[in-house]
Amino acid sequence: MSRIHTLSEQLTNIIAAGEVVERPMGVVKELVENSIDAQSKNIEVTITQGGLESIVVSDDGLGMDPEDVVLAFKRHSTSKIAHQDDLLRLQTHGFRGEALPSIASVSNCICITNNHHQATKIHLSYGKIMEVTPTFASNGTTMRIEGLFLKTPARLKHMKSIPYENALILDVMQKFALSYPHIAFTLIIDDKKVLETRGATLSDVIYRIYGKEVAQHCLPIEASNQDFKVRGVIGAPHLHRATRKDMVIFTNSRMIRSASITRAIVEGMSAFIPKDRYPFAILFIDMDQQLLDVNVHPSKWEVRISKEKELQAWLSQNIHSTITLKQTTKPMNVTPVQSFYHEPISMMKEIDTFIKEQPSSYSIPTVQETRPFESRQEQTPSIQHPKVIAQLHKKYILVSNPEGLLILDQHAAMERIRFEYYLKHYQDNQSSIPKLVPILIEDKKALLMKDDLKEAFSLIHIQLEQLHEHALIIREVPSWMMHVDEQAMIQDIIESLEEKKFTKQTMLHHLLATLACHSSICFNDYLSLQEMQKIVDDLMLCEQPYHCPHGRPTMMKITLEALLKEFGR
Repeated sequence: MSRIHTLSEQLTNIIAAGEVVERPMGVVKELVENSIDAQSKNIEVTITQGGLESIVVSDDGLGMDPEDVVLAFKRHSTSKIAHQDDLLRLQTHGFRGEALPSIASVSNCICITNNHHQATKIHLSYGKIMEVTPTFASNGTTMRIEGLFLKTPARLKHMKSIPYENALILDVMQKFALSYPHIAFTLIIDDKKVLETRGATLSDVIYRIYGKEVAQHCLPIEASNQDFKVRGVIGAPHLHRATRKDMVIFTNSRMIRSASITRAIVEGMSAFIPKDRYPFAILFIDMDQQLLDVNVHPSKWEVRISKEKELQAWLSQNIHSTITLKQTTKPMNVTPVQSFYHEPISMMKEIDTFIKEQPSSYSIPTVQETRPFESRQEQTPSIQHPKVIAQLHKKYILVSNPEGLLILDQHAAMERIRFEYYLKHYQDNQSSIPKLVPILIEDKKALLMKDDLKEAFSLIHIQLEQLHEHALIIREVPSWMMHVDEQAMIQDIIESLEEKKFTKQTMLHHLLATLACHSSICFNDYLSLQEMQKIVDDLMLCEQPYHCPHGRPTMMKITLEALLKEFGR
């Protein structure tokens, strides 16, 4: 008896769905791409319960006739390619012919379409056609997907929380809006409109997604050579981010993920932003279709570029040149309180108070260390009598002590001082002060994750309130929280919550470490000898002076014995 047999069409569709439809975001991506290819001017997406209950995508595109709408749900049916050579010059998003039958195989699917002449309704229940009937509808197509993965529990159990799935859908919709600014996109999640663009310009879309601050400080980039053309915007250096998520890349208007292009953007900006931070960038890279292979993965996120190394080097160079020519100084908000950069000693007085009042020990959340610490009493003698010699490249503080030379990372050292200051005052002082100008949070992802954000901020006694359906607000902050770039801190926390889940202890540590980071001096800040000596003295009085709260070392030591040996003495 033969052991090999042909799979049924329904089963092959379900298997294909495992590649194309990994989660609700994949469904949204495939359906919106079809709407774009149908020359739609207005696309509306409505999501319920993270897309697991329902996904509705409506457009005003070309629509389909009764014959086409049936064929569209059969495997390997497409209007987008006819010959083998068409794969080398794709001008549309979809081409595999797997998306619609795959989606229909794992959901209850209703498609209503009007090709400007007649309207048709088709209903499929988990791959089986239930009905095809004439109907009444406006021009375009509406796809309704319900009960996604209900009959494939193995896939359903791998779904994450509803806010997480919503955030992924918002992210892909924002990328569509950036890629096609001339199309008006609307996203409604659980009856709340979280994204709306007008079909205007790229700058208008950036403003609506990222806000005024980002839109005002985007630097245009445009360059071309015989193989490639790049256009788009690069964020001014001060708009740097904690993660790579705001580096958005399109090749021939197709949103992609590319490690080499991301690396080129980071390399081009490396001279202008701190290490371990990432640029804000929205880039459109156009090339001959024969240099681009999009037939790499069914989800079409990955592509293969023939001259990838040449593109990486060329792009990095052009980004560096653009920032060099066009960058401006970071804008500063003038407030009655002097910043540390102008009044370093006044802030240090508060740290003096903390150090004098500090008990012999208190609980510090642990950080994973590369090597075990000795006790504080054993460490102290090795760093007695430190004296600042100079500042090196506006990054490092050179310190002489009896054992040799200490090299301090000025930002990491200040982070440790501020972290212990915040931790002490967080424990001892829970009073709040009203903000003269309340902090407004209009980030779309923050609104979707508001419950997680409220829980996180409550750990440091900050109450996050809903101002209206498009904004959150912070009216009061702890009295000990000062000299912090609050908007940058909030952005970092939002990005961190997107990346991973925290326990309460690790979240508290992360919040205080983020506060410390955004209230500390930076690389490339000039410091006087007095300012540097104060930082060194205060660092030596910290409970744990050898690492910043993120685990990076604050100092290195070169002993006299090592110097004598190297110089042959």
